Amino acid sequence: MKKSLFLLFSSVLSILIVSCNGFQDAYKYAVVVAVHYFSDMDFAMNYPGVKTKVSGNLFEAGDTVGIYVTKYSESEMPLPLQYAGNHANNIATIYSGMIWTPNVRIYWPDVNVDVYGYYPYTHIVSVEEQPFSVALDQSVPANGATLSTYEASDFLWAKSNDVNKDSNSGGPVVLTFSHRLSKIVIKLLKGENFSGTFSDDMDIFIHNTVPEAKINLANGAVVKDQAGHPQTIKCRRVSEDTFEALIVPQKITYRLPLIEIVTQGISFLVEDTFNFKPGVQHTMNVTLNSSPEQIIIDIGGEVEGW
Repeated sequence: MKKSLFLLFSSVLSILIVSCNGFQDAYKYAVVVAVHYFSDMDFAMNYPGVKTKVSGNLFEAGDTVGIYVTKYSESEMPLPLQYAGNHANNIATIYSGMIWTPNVRIYWPDVNVDVYGYYPYTHIVSVEEQPFSVALDQSVPANGATLSTYEASDFLWAKSNDVNKDSNSGGPVVLTFSHRLSKIVIKLLKGENFSGTFSDDMDIFIHNTVPEAKINLANGAVVKDQAGHPQTIKCRRVSEDTFEALIVPQKITYRLPLIEIVTQGISFLVEDTFNFKPGVQHTMNVTLNSSPEQIIIDIGGEVEGW
């Protein structure tokens, strides 16, 4: 009897041990599956090449990028970007100064994806014709969490194609941004008859450009709003002799007042045609003399990928 009880106890104990080992194996398998199918998507954002911020060509802590993620179909074809119904829809992703954190976790799906990013973050009403406008006064500096009017006028866009959780050796999704608007840099030069320095009260204005645009988030294209009206934009001052402004890409085909320099009650006005190209920095060298009629303008080079 004692021997039978011992054999019964041994059998039950063996079953329990086997069951426990099986549970542990199942748990480990479940963890592996969960890690595979529910891995967080991480991001690395590359700011465009030329320095446009005080801190250089880098994003700053607190900057927020909007993220969209679209899946590939079973036939391995990319699904189009839509207003809603994507794998991720306009997820605000905030930079801490070290890492980017989405305000809603984005998991890797079991298919390849396209990832879209844009900056600065905003409420989206259309992925095909998102309204956007540059500030009419781009000289207003940043105030706390509020961007400067110049930076708020700078639309950046990026896309990473056909990626999965194993792309880039399992590292983050890399989004390399580019400027999609046109930029004008005005450099002032002193003519033979110009004496003194460029005064602190000097302002430069860009006339006859439409500040409103429509943006296609699928390809980053920025086009002038055909319903917009030409207005005047005040440039921001970068140094004593350098001013700059962001302009919606457009052509001024007729000779119109384009650049106005106002200083100490004197107005220097330049009339011209111009083609503000998307993603291009245009430089204008303006030579001033004592008389407003003796102004000389020289169209400098163009820089793509600024």
